[in-house]
Amino acid sequence: MNLQLAEMARASSTNAWLAERAEDGAPEGAAVLAHEQVAGRGRHGRGWVSPQGNLHVSVLVRPLTAPETVGQIGMLAALALTDTLPETLGARLKWPNDVLVNEAKLAGVLVETALQNGRIAWAVVGIGANLASHPSLPDRPATSLPALGMAAPDPLEFAQQLLRHFDARYEAWRAQGFDAQRTAWVQRGPSPGASIGVRLPHEVVEGRFVGIDEAGALLVATTAGARTLTAGEVFAP
Repeated sequence: MNLQLAEMARASSTNAWLAERAEDGAPEGAAVLAHEQVAGRGRHGRGWVSPQGNLHVSVLVRPLTAPETVGQIGMLAALALTDTLPETLGARLKWPNDVLVNEAKLAGVLVETALQNGRIAWAVVGIGANLASHPSLPDRPATSLPALGMAAPDPLEFAQQLLRHFDARYEAWRAQGFDAQRTAWVQRGPSPGASIGVRLPHEVVEGRFVGIDEAGALLVATTAGARTLTAGEVFAP
């Protein structure tokens, strides 16, 4: 991938900015870093607090793969985050693509796509990380690098390293499939057998974490039997 990172002081949303350029034919590898977002967003329509000093970056890929692979692309970005963060933090992954430290959210990924002829024509991979500060959230703990005893890195330098790691994982995924990335994700995910809950639109599933399948779906063992989940909000029961 030929990475081309643009930098701007402020954007409404880096994903929205890059999606417009994707529709206009921007090449794979186009990326944008905004030092501040005024309308950042996360998964499930949530807002994403985006002050200066934190990471707000999006990158464009054109995989031309089946729509079912979109979750895998988000997992690649989450893995790239753990590649970029110091190992001493002990960062762990929450399905599908959040990064936690001490069970508090440090970073997350939002992937938005457009389809053409039943394939992913483009995917904009938005990555946010609390490099300098973190919000106080009503429904979940959050953290930041300074709260963990680390100096806040320069967002541009962090983004450059992160995109190199993402590029390496993306190219390996394109060439070799998801198996190796799946193994890496499981190694950094919940402990096997850990208690897990998943909120779905019309039910809540509780059980124990088994792993993720060859497509990236979440595997949960419940008292009623095994479940394979392709969407949902994971929480600690």
